[in-house]
Amino acid sequence: MRIVFGWTDLTTKRPNILNAVRKMILTSGLPFEPAKINVHWPRFAYGPVPAQEIQVEREYLDIYLRESRSVEEVRRALEQTAPTGMRLLPITRVPYPL
Repeated sequence: MRIVFGWTDLTTKRPNILNAVRKMILTSGLPFEPAKINVHWPRFAYGPVPAQEIQVEREYLDIYLRESRSVEEVRRALEQTAPTGMRLLPITRVPYPL
């Protein structure tokens, strides 16, 4: 699933995105595909990564799931566990080979 997200306050420093996203996916209850480097972590792709001092309106995250889930189900699960200040924008299904 491709998740587009942003932050409600662009003037504050962003949290460590990789740790925040990993925790959000782990606690969401979604059936994630395990990462190749650690089977206890979810497999996801984040980027392009903006420089720490650069504020952007949209960031992109692809989450690899083992089982098909609807966009609405993914949105509900992630909204419950999203870090403070993160707002979810469009979520779309992306074919696995892409």
